[in-house]
Amino acid sequence: MDRGSQTLIVMLMAGNGKRFRDGGFTNLPKWALVPPWTDHSLLELSLRGLVLNRPDAHVCFVAQESDLRTVSPTRTLRDLKLPFTKQVALDKVLRGPLESLMSAWPLPCDYREVFIQVCDTFIPTVPPVRIGADFFGIAYCFDHDKEHFCHVDFEPVTGEIFNLREKTGAVSTNGSCGLFLIRNVPQFEIAANRILKAPAGRASGEYYISDVVKLLIAQGHKFKAEILPGAFAVGTPQEMLEPKPNK
Repeated sequence: MDRGSQTLIVMLMAGNGKRFRDGGFTNLPKWALVPPWTDHSLLELSLRGLVLNRPDAHVCFVAQESDLRTVSPTRTLRDLKLPFTKQVALDKVLRGPLESLMSAWPLPCDYREVFIQVCDTFIPTVPPVRIGADFFGIAYCFDHDKEHFCHVDFEPVTGEIFNLREKTGAVSTNGSCGLFLIRNVPQFEIAANRILKAPAGRASGEYYISDVVKLLIAQGHKFKAEILPGAFAVGTPQEMLEPKPNK
């Protein structure tokens, strides 16, 4: 495939959840739902901010095969005038976002940077992308203190991350948006595969993108935290129904 872009956006898309069906939402995967405060699906809202910075980006969708038979995400790409790159149909439930992400490998091109968006918890605003040459990537955050989010600890002046704590309690107001920018893609792949070969270390048996970031930080790589003031939660039916400003 002709490269055409140095940027890839990988959308990890949550499936058709029971709690949303029980909450009165239509029988669609979460990423295809249209909340009452907008005319756009969560997928389109998630992509919109990203592509304002990278209008020539390629996009890869990772979703359950059964969901892709129900609704196609490629219409969103046409609406946003983005090139379709790759679609990964999962035929089983995998061990968390990281294993779903690595199902997209090998990537179709040698990209200079990869955005990873876990499209089931937050909707980002336009994310800043400038980082120093000594930084490996960015973990985007927003101001929240709920217990079920990954919390990011970082130096307030430099923004350098020194720890990520996944679903361990309300120990920080800096919640991860589930959005990451990776600049050293080959090194990230090596670290991700190493994580997946080790025990998960949590009762759920799931692996998260934050596990890879923590490993890379332990290896001496630097990640920066960026706060997105306009990001908000949509991870539960109650959060989905809450009015959102300017959306």
